[in-house]
Amino acid sequence: MAIHEMKIEREALDARARALLDECPDVFRLIARGAAANPEHEAIVYLRTALDPTPAVTTARSFLGLISAAGRWLRENGVGPGDAVSILAPHCTAVSVAYWSAMSFAIVHPLSPVQP
Repeated sequence: MAIHEMKIEREALDARARALLDECPDVFRLIARGAAANPEHEAIVYLRTALDPTPAVTTARSFLGLISAAGRWLRENGVGPGDAVSILAPHCTAVSVAYWSAMSFAIVHPLSPVQP
């Protein structure tokens, strides 16, 4: 009986996922869908240090605008589906924008300058 219920639950989750992919066929549209729920909500909170009293906050609306602008720049410079974009930079808000923008329009290859 439990296996049957799990199958029904899996089918329901799969149906929801298919509907979401139909509505949002790329990462940009998925982020835009989430941002529409509360555009002024915090999307990125960047702490410069562990105890940063004034972190850099980017709202969902601003994040979406930054991703859109970076995506336009990528397309204007010939980057498209099938192209790979490597990002080598320390983690910060700008890298998040570059990463999600590139993921929306191309293939992303993040690199970290920090040694493990």
